[in-house]
Amino acid sequence: MRTEGIVLHTTRHSDTASVVHVFTRRCGPVAVVVKRAARQRGRGASAALVQPLTQISFECDHAAEGLQTLRGAEIDGVYASIPFVPGKSAVAMFLAEFLWHALRAEQPSEPLYEFLALSLRWFDEADDGYANFHLLFLLQLTRYLGYDPSLLPEARQYDIDTLMRHSYRTMRLIPLNGAQRSLFLTRLVDFYREVIPGFPPVKSLEILTQMYNI
Repeated sequence: MRTEGIVLHTTRHSDTASVVHVFTRRCGPVAVVVKRAARQRGRGASAALVQPLTQISFECDHAAEGLQTLRGAEIDGVYASIPFVPGKSAVAMFLAEFLWHALRAEQPSEPLYEFLALSLRWFDEADDGYANFHLLFLLQLTRYLGYDPSLLPEARQYDIDTLMRHSYRTMRLIPLNGAQRSLFLTRLVDFYREVIPGFPPVKSLEILTQMYNI
């Protein structure tokens, strides 16, 4: 079946191929093999496939287990700013790594995929007012994964109920400075690591928090 997907992680599979981990609309999490020969035939598509959070469409075998071969891949809309704005690129790297861990065991979900895809397109198109995007994204994600953010130890301190009522368009009104964003982000990641079994440390978290603390 043909499905849309969001690229989350790429690892080297061999001297001639890479494994691209994708969360898809119709098949859930899928790992596909991209051969170097195929990548060389289309440099544009190849570069996008290893960019965090790229949205693609391809042929997916829902019944298959293990690695699949990437077939009929097309880029489902090219990002205009995420790969080129340093602050957005850092957030994208963090979110891609975070989602790679958080969605490994998720079943296909139309509402979850729509949330991810539309959120990322909003982030790409935003010219300003997106400093709190990753925070609200992680908070809103709890609704689709079935977790209660009010269980955060700092829920009262950050007034989670009020934050959850914000949209991406109104989140600029959330009064957080860089240090507060870094601390809140760390607490959110800790929360997910507690509720999702086997969730490892997020390596890119330190890079992102350092950016906000500069």
